[in-house]
Amino acid sequence: MMKKIIIALLATLPLLASAQSTGKWITHTRFTLSKLQNVVDTKDKVYGLVNNSLYCLNKSDRKLSVIDNQNALSGSLISNIYYNPDKQYLVITYDDSNIDILRADGKVTNIPNIKDAVMTQQRTINDVTFCGDKIFVATQFGFVVINDATGQIVETRVYSINVSSIAEVGKWRIAFYPSGNVYYCPTNAVQETFSAYKSSYIYGLASGKIFAINDSTMLVRDNTKLRKVVIRENESGELAFVLTDSVAAVATNVQKTPSGYLANFFAGKYYYTFDTEGNIVKKNTLSAQELVSCSPDADGSFWGINANGFHSLSQVATYYMPEAVNIVGIPFWMGYNKNTHKLYLTATSDNGILPSANAGALYEINKFDGSKWEYSKPSGTSGSQGWYWPIFDPNDSTDTYYISSRLSGQFKVTDNAVAKIINATNSPFVARKAAIRFDTEGNLWMVHSSLSNTVPVKVLPKDKVKSGNFTTSDWTVYKVPDVTNTNSFKYSFFDISNKSMTKAFNCGDYNCPLIVWRNNPDLSIAEFESKSYTGLNASDGSTCTWLYSYALRADLNDQMLFGFDKGAVIFNPVEAFNEDFTVKKIKALDGAKVYAIEVDTLNQKWVGTAGDGLYLFSPDCEETLQHFTTGNSPLLSNVIYQVCCNTDNNSIFVVTPLGVQQFFTDYIVAAEDYSNVYAYPNPVRPDFTGWVTITGLMSNSNVEIKDASGKVVKSFAGTAADVMWDCCDENGERLPTGNYSVFAAQPGDEMPEKPFTKVMVIK
Repeated sequence: MMKKIIIALLATLPLLASAQSTGKWITHTRFTLSKLQNVVDTKDKVYGLVNNSLYCLNKSDRKLSVIDNQNALSGSLISNIYYNPDKQYLVITYDDSNIDILRADGKVTNIPNIKDAVMTQQRTINDVTFCGDKIFVATQFGFVVINDATGQIVETRVYSINVSSIAEVGKWRIAFYPSGNVYYCPTNAVQETFSAYKSSYIYGLASGKIFAINDSTMLVRDNTKLRKVVIRENESGELAFVLTDSVAAVATNVQKTPSGYLANFFAGKYYYTFDTEGNIVKKNTLSAQELVSCSPDADGSFWGINANGFHSLSQVATYYMPEAVNIVGIPFWMGYNKNTHKLYLTATSDNGILPSANAGALYEINKFDGSKWEYSKPSGTSGSQGWYWPIFDPNDSTDTYYISSRLSGQFKVTDNAVAKIINATNSPFVARKAAIRFDTEGNLWMVHSSLSNTVPVKVLPKDKVKSGNFTTSDWTVYKVPDVTNTNSFKYSFFDISNKSMTKAFNCGDYNCPLIVWRNNPDLSIAEFESKSYTGLNASDGSTCTWLYSYALRADLNDQMLFGFDKGAVIFNPVEAFNEDFTVKKIKALDGAKVYAIEVDTLNQKWVGTAGDGLYLFSPDCEETLQHFTTGNSPLLSNVIYQVCCNTDNNSIFVVTPLGVQQFFTDYIVAAEDYSNVYAYPNPVRPDFTGWVTITGLMSNSNVEIKDASGKVVKSFAGTAADVMWDCCDENGERLPTGNYSVFAAQPGDEMPEKPFTKVMVIK
C-alpha cells in the first residue's frame, strides 16, 4: 500500500509564540556575487535569487523590489526557484521544505505539506521539474507530485531514499539517486514501491538533475558535468541511457529559451546555448561571473545578474542594483553612530566564533541611513588583514569611525579614506588586534591581550584624539595584571561604565579572567587598581565559571553585563573591588551560550545567543519581556552574532549567519528638548515611497513643515516623540523638489524663527 505523509497541524506551539508584543521585523537582504544562486527571465519580470532572498525587476518601469514574507511569500530562507515557462509560474522552495507557487498575476499558493509533515526522514527538497499540470518535487525521503492548478499534492512516495531528481520524459518516469543509478517506470504504470522500478547505471553520473528536452532526450547535470542523454528502449521494455554531447564543467542551471536552451556555468564565466534537440550551439564567454536567462515568451533579450546588479546583456552599462547589504565578506560587527545617524556594518577577520578563520577579509563597510545601504572599501587600508568592530568618537560629528585591524593597528576612517593609522609610529603598539573604546568624555582606550606585552592598556586623551597629531609619549600606559594572556585572535571585549568610568575586559580565550580596573581621573598619572576573576560568586550562592566569553556591556545605571558560554550575569563594577563581591545570574540564560548584549534607551537588555534566539530583558534582568526564535517570529536564525541599538528610533539590528534583520519596537522615547531633531532618510530620493521619520521631538509637539517661501505645507498636532511624513502636502500631493524646513513647539508656544532641521526632497 502506498505510504502517505501524515500532515499534522502544529497546535502545540509554545505559549510564548502568542505572547509577543507588537513590533515589526524587517529583513535587510544581502546582495553579493558569491551568494548568487539563480536568475529567471519571464515575459514581464526578471527574478534573481541572491543569498536566499528573491529580487524582482519589473521590465516596464525598471523598478527593483524584494519579494518576501513581508509582502507575498510564506517563508524566509529561499533555497531555489524553478520556472515553468509553459504555465508562466515560479516555484519557490525554502530551506525548511516549504513551497510557494508565485503566479504571473502575483498571487501565491502555499504548499506547506512537506514542511509540516510528521516524519523521521529528512525532507530537504533536491529538485523540481514540470510536466503538463504536474510539479515533481524530489526530496531526501522520495518525492511528491503537485497539481499546479490547485496546489494539492496528488501523489506521495516515501521511499526513505534520497531522490536527487525526478521527471517525466515522454512515456517514462525517470528518477536519479546519489548512487549514480537511474530508475524508471512507464508513466501509465506508476510503481508504489521503490523495488518495483527498473534500474540502469550511468557511469560517473551521480545525483543528476533532469531537464527534459523531448520525449526521448534530456539534459542531465551533476557535480562534474552537463550531459545530453538519449533514451533508447529495447524490445523487452528496458531502457538504455546513451550519453552524447557533454560539457566537462559544473552547470549552475539549465533553462528554456526562445530558440532552445541555455546552461549557466557561473564559475567559468560563460554559458552554453543549445538547439531544440539539446545539441550544443555555442559557448558564450562573459567578461565577469554572472548568471543569464532568456525567457521563451519574451522578446529574446538575455538578462543577467552580476556583482553590479541586474542588467540586459544588450545594455552592458546600465545596471539595477537593489538596496541591500553587499559586503563581500561575512557581515558580523555593527555600531550605531549617534552623530551621523547611521548604522555601520563590517565584515570580520577571524574571531573565534565563525567556523573557520577569515584572516583575509576585505576591508569593507556598509553604512545604513534608514533607507539606503552604502558600500565602501576605504582607501589606505593595505596590509590590515581584516577588521573588527567600529567605534565612534562622541565628540566628532563627521562621518568618522575607528576600527581595529588584525595585525596593522587601529584605523581612523573619515569619508571612506584612512585619515590615521594608530601603529608603532605614534602609539605603544602591539601587533595584534586591540579591543578599543571611547569613554563618555572622548578619551580613546585600547586593550591588547598578546603575550610578552608590556603595554596592555593605554589611553589617548581627548584633546590629542581631536587634534589627530600625537606621538607615543602622548599615551598613558597602565600595566594591568592578567590582561596579557594569549596570542590568539579570539573575541576580546572591553567596556567602560558610564558614571564611575570603571573598566572591564576579557580576552575571550580559554579560561581567561574577567579583569576590572579603575584609574586616576588625571589620565597623565598611570595609577590604577585592578581585580581579576576566573570565577564569580553569584548572589544565589552558586559559582559562575566559563571556558570562553563573548560579550561585555555597560548599561545606563552603571551596571555591567557579562556573557559567556554558560550564561550571563549582571554586576556593579565598583563592587568588584570589595571582598564580598557577588554577581546576579540572569536565570533565563542559565546554560545558554551568549554571543551578544546590547542596552537600549530604556535600559532594557537585548541578548543574542548561539542557538536560543534573541531575548529582551527588563532593566534589572529579572523579567523576560520577549524571547524571539525562528518558531515564533520572522527571525532568520536562532544564532545571533551581534545586536545593535538604533538609539534614535529604538529599533534593534541583529546579525545572524543568514542575514541582517531589524526589529522596530512598539515604544518611543520623547526628547526633553528640541536639540536633537532630525529626519531620515534625508535626502529623500525619487524612488523612495516610504515615510520620512522626523524624530527627537518632545511629547505632544505641534509640528509645521514649510517650503522655501515659508508656506506651511504640512502640519501635525499633539505628536509623540516622532512624526511620520509621506512628503506630501495637506491635499496628499507629492511635493516638488526642494528643501523643506521642520519647526516644532509645545502647545501654546509660538513656532521658532529658525527650523530645527531640514528635509531635502527630490521628486
